[in-house]
Amino acid sequence: MHEISTTENSIKINREYLECISRRGEELIQKVPELKSLMQSYIALQREECRIIDENIEGALWLIQKAGPTVVI
Repeated sequence: MHEISTTENSIKINREYLECISRRGEELIQKVPELKSLMQSYIALQREECRIIDENIEGALWLIQKAGPTVVI
């Protein structure tokens, strides 16, 4: 059995997603100013969720090799 940590990859992906969410939120605010408060709240919520995930969740991938057939004589 072998364990591979995925935490760094998860943090990187979360940062990329948050960047996209923030950028798109700002674009929507420019197009529809009435959404400013809602978009800013959503972006802040996403930022907080990413922080919680980054600080409290450890990602891992477990590789388990299935045993070969058992031969009974």
